[in-house]
Amino acid sequence: MSASHSHRLGSAPFSDSALWPAITRIAAVVLMFCMAGCSPQTMHVQREGDRVWIERVPRGESKTNRVDPFGQSLALALTNLGHATDYQTVMGDSGMAFIMQASEVGPLIGPDGKKVGHAPKDLGKVVGRRDVGWWPLATECAPTYVQFVGRAAGRELRLLGRADYPGPERLAARYKKMHGDLVASIDSGRPIVISGRCPCDGCFWSVAVGYDKGDPPLWSVCSLGGPHTQAKRMADYPWLAIILDDQIEPMDRRLADRQALRHAVALARDQVKMPNNFLTGQRAYALWAGELRQIDPPDQPRWHANVVANLSVRRRAAVDYLQTMSRRQDDPTSACLLGAVERYNEALHLLKTANTSRQAMTSADGRETLAQLAERLAGIEAQAASKLAQAAATIR
Repeated sequence: MSASHSHRLGSAPFSDSALWPAITRIAAVVLMFCMAGCSPQTMHVQREGDRVWIERVPRGESKTNRVDPFGQSLALALTNLGHATDYQTVMGDSGMAFIMQASEVGPLIGPDGKKVGHAPKDLGKVVGRRDVGWWPLATECAPTYVQFVGRAAGRELRLLGRADYPGPERLAARYKKMHGDLVASIDSGRPIVISGRCPCDGCFWSVAVGYDKGDPPLWSVCSLGGPHTQAKRMADYPWLAIILDDQIEPMDRRLADRQALRHAVALARDQVKMPNNFLTGQRAYALWAGELRQIDPPDQPRWHANVVANLSVRRRAAVDYLQTMSRRQDDPTSACLLGAVERYNEALHLLKTANTSRQAMTSADGRETLAQLAERLAGIEAQAASKLAQAAATIR
């Protein structure tokens, strides 16, 4: 969205006596925003008829699928409010850079792409497999990854809605309960991280920057679309929303590093309680390998390609995050962090060799090869987690 008009200064020159009252009024407005715990960014809120939108919201640097849309959306929203963070920091602080996410619970999908049952109770009773490609994208796990990011950055984060998709009518009814909070956020110049059908129709996270009286009313920007991406009306009502509430005192970064590393280790060792029996570490790799060894019927090759792609995105973020952290930490912490970087780079190299072609995923040999690769990855990442645990223990 862009304003259809602009304010123009008059041609008459300002004298010092005329300018001073204007400066005083501006300073008073800024002070009121600060006292209210809001950002002066609200001065960029535009209104035109029923349409309200936030201008100057940061966009992604380039069109790419090499970043996680959830992490990118949250980073852009925080950056818009002046927080000194970025994509890699959000991915690392949240723990998303370090997970291999999989669940024993989920729908069973038949060869025609339709749901035929539910795991685990219907396993072996129907012709269908679990969609392993959806595991890394599961929205219901988002609350686990949000909790710490806000405290580290200095902003209270609040979740509204639920991650499930109950159907269009119930989704619209759910939105009515969220509407007041979402509108208030945009009115005050605070963009919202939204889960639902992205305007790009290719991912499920975007940044809501405006609203009107349409159906649905929210306008959002795909965080993967590049710097010139325009806001578009969402294709459906949101499933989940992350509101950026009041500004708080950010954590001391060294202590935040320690807590983030401990969280990463807990995720890598499946020690974090997750919804719907989701696993996040060694057990998740074992579940993936087990699914690969189920070949009657074989599941869809794109599901496994999606797992490989998501792991690659997350481990690239882990490498960048840990390298940056190592530069602000002293030895022996830095040495341990760089040891973990070596392991994650090894994992990235191994992921490049993964063959998820249709030919490979419809043969027993091809699936066994990928299953063994998953087990090798698990071993490498167990070593990386040990390095992270050592690094956390040295931070004082």
